Amino acid sequence: MNDNPFKDFTDVFNKISLLTKAARCDATAYYAELLPEGLESSVTYAAILGWLSQMQDSKSPKVEDVHLCMIASSYEALDVSDIKKRFQALSCGSDPLNHLCVPDGLGLRVLDMALELPHFAGAPEPVSSEAATMAGIAFGMEATASGGDIVALCDMAPNNYTAALSVIAAVSPACWQKLIESELLDANSIVLVDDLLRKHGCYLEHIAKDQRPLEAVRRLGGREMAALCGAIVAGASQSIALLLDGWSALAAAHVLVALPRDDNADSILMHSMAASSCNEAQQICWRSIGMEPIMGINQEIQSGLYVPAAVRAIKEAICEVQR
Repeated sequence: MNDNPFKDFTDVFNKISLLTKAARCDATAYYAELLPEGLESSVTYAAILGWLSQMQDSKSPKVEDVHLCMIASSYEALDVSDIKKRFQALSCGSDPLNHLCVPDGLGLRVLDMALELPHFAGAPEPVSSEAATMAGIAFGMEATASGGDIVALCDMAPNNYTAALSVIAAVSPACWQKLIESELLDANSIVLVDDLLRKHGCYLEHIAKDQRPLEAVRRLGGREMAALCGAIVAGASQSIALLLDGWSALAAAHVLVALPRDDNADSILMHSMAASSCNEAQQICWRSIGMEPIMGINQEIQSGLYVPAAVRAIKEAICEVQR
């Protein structure tokens, strides 16, 4: 085992065989030809089918075994007892999300990332140690252990917005600049993120390039973001089709895209699709890493609630091409 935990992770990251954009484009074009002319959702459906058929290595993709895994964490300024109540409701099957999952047969589980220990996103010191960040990554790898046709990943981490924006700004300055220029962010959010970047930027600049994105998670992100990094990498290593939803999954996706590959291969996210965008700012962030959310822009509601609808859209795409 290497003395540097991040180096161990980047070594694993570099050994994963990734899918290619060229093959994805070919698969998408194949389904575009099969879909009925004039179909309003044909572009989205072709992209969905190209993705799923490439993941399953089949021209007849299926959606029979789908799991939704939520990573639960907490942030300051919120009552942890309220978050724990929702965690309990999800575990007992009484939360609205449980009921949304039933019609399409989605399995649902929630992983607790120390809910009783809230993050303080504005701290001048790193949120966690290197070892703790790596432990979070390793814990998150369990999220895809169930396997299946699709695994959906999202957070249950209320108030993670500033932390997610900070991580995205640190690893993807161009995306952060687009957000500022879009005038979609409130002034307070910009001030908070810029302040965090000033506090931690000098440290990040002196970290090796292949470890800088993970260091950004350690300093600025929550435990659930580290776990989602691990879950996405585990999904890629197992060739599992992933649906990503919410700010923490989006931040994790930006971190992994920012990690350099020794072979300059295509994106680690080739096995993933975004389920939805809660607002235009989030859509800009998804698009900046080449992802177009299946459900487009929806209301700003809890992460994961649009995953069942995205799964339904995937099933509709399969039905259309089978007609």
